Amino acid sequence: MSTARKQQRGKKDPMLNAQLLKRKARGSHCQQGKGNQRRSKLTITNPDAAGIDVGAQVHYAAVPEGRDQVSVRSFGAYTAQLDELVQWFKDCGIKTVAMESTGVYWIPLYQKLEEAGFEVLLVDARQAKHVPGRKSDVQDCQWLQQLHTYGLLRAAFRPEDSICRFTHFATTSQELGRMRGDVDSAHAEGSQRDEPALASRAE
Repeated sequence: MSTARKQQRGKKDPMLNAQLLKRKARGSHCQQGKGNQRRSKLTITNPDAAGIDVGAQVHYAAVPEGRDQVSVRSFGAYTAQLDELVQWFKDCGIKTVAMESTGVYWIPLYQKLEEAGFEVLLVDARQAKHVPGRKSDVQDCQWLQQLHTYGLLRAAFRPEDSICRFTHFATTSQELGRMRGDVDSAHAEGSQRDEPALASRAE
């Protein structure tokens, strides 16, 4: 019997009308349940989370909206500037920080944050980029902060403190060696340019 005929009979038959209403209620309940599962919202696990995009000379840091007049700031890589970043996190009520393991540039900042009492999560940059749902206008540090807020990041491998210090020392030595080589090259080129002038004066 078609649904239309059942509905017409239901108007005359109260029992049949009640059965039709029960079936409609069951159907709508099942559909609503599936929809709710699909639209399940993420749970905030780290409300006081920050994110840092680590660079060679500049670090970009993000905190939750409303903690300061601006939620994203940039800091240099020198010790005084790292201290300023740490203090900003303290002023914003940050407790846990997610940062990228970019080269060896993360080591001084990581140690500063740990010494200040922050929980620090070192993550692989590729892991964060592969998480879907990122908007085009969101910076890397903001994306890390959002993912860490919802507990969607896993900690990457971190060497022991002694290895970190050795790696940082070795990298700094290499950079100083390159700088010294550049200075020596510039000095040698200047000396070569001065030699003809000195020779002509001597004549």
